Amino acid sequence: MRPLLIASLRLVAVAVALVLALGLSAGAIRLMPWLVAKDVPLSLAAPFARVLASSSLEASVLVGVPLGVALATASFVDRGEARALAALGASPARLVGELAVALALLSVSFAPSARLSEVNALGALSNRLVAEGRRSCAESESPRRVDVPLVALTWLCFERGARIVGRVPGFGDGAWFSASDLAPSADFGTVTLSDLHLSARLGSRIATVHAGTSRLSGLPRWGTSRSFGGVARALLVALSASLAALGLAVAILRRRLSSQVHAAALAALSSVAVLSVLLRLDRDRAAAVAYVGLPVLALVLPPLLAKIPWNLPWIARSERR
Repeated sequence: MRPLLIASLRLVAVAVALVLALGLSAGAIRLMPWLVAKDVPLSLAAPFARVLASSSLEASVLVGVPLGVALATASFVDRGEARALAALGASPARLVGELAVALALLSVSFAPSARLSEVNALGALSNRLVAEGRRSCAESESPRRVDVPLVALTWLCFERGARIVGRVPGFGDGAWFSASDLAPSADFGTVTLSDLHLSARLGSRIATVHAGTSRLSGLPRWGTSRSFGGVARALLVALSASLAALGLAVAILRRRLSSQVHAAALAALSSVAVLSVLLRLDRDRAAAVAYVGLPVLALVLPPLLAKIPWNLPWIARSERR
């Protein structure tokens, strides 16, 4: 049983590291235009970098942990160790007992990542970007512009005060506004503007509107759910990944699957399904109680997928070997 534990931990570390590296590389490519843009201060890129790092870390755990355990278990079966222990009366549940303890400790150790997951809400991020842009403008000693990425707004820095400018959503290039201040809601669905100047093209004429204080609502809402985050979210992600890994290990042992291709396919399908449900709950701003079903799905799905007949030629050849 100990060889299964050691091999699983080794492959889990490798799989998590590879998925995390891929995620961070993709995030760096997305972040690069901000880093090289002269009108975007580095202080505005940092919050978005934390969001990308948080998303990459969650994905690496949800994908890497089940994948590593599935590959180690398939190798355990292929070497004949699982059959030998089963002949001595060891059940699949007993074979993965030590692994369950190790994955439980992994779940607890993942809790510190809560500091990253707390910023994983694009609505809150957009608010911070607007505030950082204004502060950068206030620190400027000469007139300049500070682009606010993600929200497509720009602070214009003048000696008499800063102005934020941008297009009015839903009007394309036909309407623009400027304001002395902008206070968005948590999900950016509503914004309050001070000293608003709005200009819109009406045929061949330009209409202008000025208001001391105005409120614009009905904007497309951004970001993930704020009802579930912090330490609870970090533990939920780690628990879901661990239960998916245990479900895969038991299913592979019971069906005596020796193909690592088969095991990797089962792990990939399980991980993608769990990750998709998590993202859907975030997108729909589901209540915190709705997330309880995620670990249940992670545990139940792998055995169900393992019952599907996999008649792909390369899997069949691998099983015969």
